[in-house]
Amino acid sequence: MKQLTHEDNIFGCIYGPPKTGKTTALLRGVGHPSLFIAPVGALNSANWLGIKPKHMVPDSIAQIISIIEKVHTKLHTIIIDDVSILFEQEHTRLLKECKGNSWDSYARLIPIALRLRDVCRTAKCNVWWSMHEQSPREDKQLKGGPLVPGVRLPKVIATMFDFVGRVIHDEDQHGHPYALQLGADPDWIVGWRGFEGPPTCRLNLGEFLRARGYAVPRDPQFNWMEKEVDDLSKKIFERSQQDESFIVSDLFKTVITKLTKENKDPRHIRMVCMDALDRAAMHKYKTNTLELFIDNFEQEITL
Repeated sequence: MKQLTHEDNIFGCIYGPPKTGKTTALLRGVGHPSLFIAPVGALNSANWLGIKPKHMVPDSIAQIISIIEKVHTKLHTIIIDDVSILFEQEHTRLLKECKGNSWDSYARLIPIALRLRDVCRTAKCNVWWSMHEQSPREDKQLKGGPLVPGVRLPKVIATMFDFVGRVIHDEDQHGHPYALQLGADPDWIVGWRGFEGPPTCRLNLGEFLRARGYAVPRDPQFNWMEKEVDDLSKKIFERSQQDESFIVSDLFKTVITKLTKENKDPRHIRMVCMDALDRAAMHKYKTNTLELFIDNFEQEITL
């Protein structure tokens, strides 16, 4: 299979409740070089990972559009964090200009939001949004999905995404009790256009993309991680083939001891362990793809 790159650009969105790991999941999927467009506080997620992405704090949607148009050919990935809040701030500004007339302010918001969508859609790099969620609205015939004002925008924004993942609570996920939902849902907008993937997976966009054939280059200073991640993931996968349930901490401890002696940052050692676990999980899914396909047809069907 041809390895895909940022030139086979993805326009995607991860949405869900606040404080569930959306920004961290996106930062783990950033290919180098990248740009992180986000409020100042969002850098806490980057600090937890021990990375320092190029960062800008946006003043307006117009400014974001202008920046993307100037730099998209020079980057692998652009992340725009808290897009739902950006839309809300823009609508508030327009509401003041329209002297409280919500119909006029919303009418003026629509072309601004669509312009941002289209610039991201046509960029020559991967562009990812993080957004909050809004529940299904049966009275408006709207599925639950990314939080966008009004009735029209929730439909036309999501239509252009290649990837829409919803963060859901999942106690079975080790280390962080949330997962990324991609499988079909009658009530929520989710999906991964044109590519196969698990219905739910761990919150690691980088390992998801690598498993699906995308190159996600690390910052050169972290190139050492790749061999460590790959070696550890193979050991985890082999152990999973021997025992359905097993204790992974013993494998982690060996790597932690080795990398600590090499004076690696504890945050980076933690990232090696988590990426290895997530890579092994994705490899197991790929290995069992045909078995999972057959499972869908275990019941009687009518043609």
